[in-house]
Amino acid sequence: MRKRDDGASPCTPGPTKHDEASRRSGSSLPKSQCGTTIDDMRVIAVSTSKTFWKAHPHYQDAEGPALAWYRDVLKADWSKPSDVKAQFGSASILQDGRVVFNIGGNKYRIVAWINYPYRVVYIRFVGTHRQYDTIDARTI
Repeated sequence: MRKRDDGASPCTPGPTKHDEASRRSGSSLPKSQCGTTIDDMRVIAVSTSKTFWKAHPHYQDAEGPALAWYRDVLKADWSKPSDVKAQFGSASILQDGRVVFNIGGNKYRIVAWINYPYRVVYIRFVGTHRQYDTIDARTI
């Protein structure tokens, strides 16, 4: 492991926003390979959203709501499906960690698979309601 200029290890953990709450509740957030706590949600496959509005110019109006959803998810603190529902009341919770989010005034849908223990949100689908009706949200 490479040392920093100040002599400390690059993996020296610093305090996180969840440290005190975790100590009080006894909960354990996932740790990085350096042993630091992973605080924020991570969103995988943001390119799926970008491809949707860039490849289809008539869906360009999805960009703003999709990016707003993305920013909200990054700041989220979800450890279970009810946490998602508390933040996004119109979200549909499916089995196996799948969630359907309505965005853009209910014009578009994002299907995501959420790995709650690792705080990761995988975007599986972005599309209109009509396009959503042609997929199986449980398997996509």
